[in-house]
Amino acid sequence: MPERIKNLSKQYVLRSDEMYSWVIETYEPTDDKVFVKLKDIFDLYKASDLYSNLTKLERRNLNKTAFSELISHHIVLKKQFRNGPAKIAGKTVDNERIHGLKLRVPNMILRRSRLPTMRELEKLENLPSF
Repeated sequence: MPERIKNLSKQYVLRSDEMYSWVIETYEPTDDKVFVKLKDIFDLYKASDLYSNLTKLERRNLNKTAFSELISHHIVLKKQFRNGPAKIAGKTVDNERIHGLKLRVPNMILRRSRLPTMRELEKLENLPSF
């Protein structure tokens, strides 16, 4: 199969993958020494709108084990997924994790050294949703 077709197919699959889109929106790429625990990703995913819009049956079936299985077999994330003991920055880590990602800080927080006012929060709530 030509390389161009493989790349186009991969792009199509990733664009239609809601969970991967959520990961890219929530986390940003970084060096491979930084990692995020899969449990933390799962907990944040459970608090997202994407998870709450799933049917009750889908939410019941998407437990931590199923989420781990989904990530470990994902076309892109499986390359960053690690399981088992490893020595990272002088500490022994023994959990499921994804390397090369860190939590994205919202732009509003990056630009400010203070918390937003109530008026600023109300403006954000009145924005149209897409």
